Amino acid sequence: SSTPPATERVRAGYQAFDKARCTLCHTPPAFTNLSQHPAASLFDDFPNPTRTLDTPSLLGISKSAPYLYDGRAETIEDVLDEHNQAKRHGDIGALSKSERQDLVYFLETL
Repeated sequence: SSTPPATERVRAGYQAFDKARCTLCHTPPAFTNLSQHPAASLFDDFPNPTRTLDTPSLLGISKSAPYLYDGRAETIEDVLDEHNQAKRHGDIGALSKSERQDLVYFLETL
């Protein structure tokens, strides 16, 4: 199959972003809701479960690796997959493989 034009891919990526409910915390246009969340609600292994974490803006995310509070995720894919085993960081399980690829593509354009 051919790769869709960039604007269509960005649109598909935003649709995946919305479908995975990323917009609940990473609300456009700043791609943050300026809120805090209990660390334990996102990460089972967080060293201090009573700590809260700020919701970061995703603007410029492709230039800010490594990711997560401790830098353990080297790529955006790592955030969504390897470091999201409890499926608490967005509803990534609702996305197909191609939607996940579109989501990453979209995030890299922010």
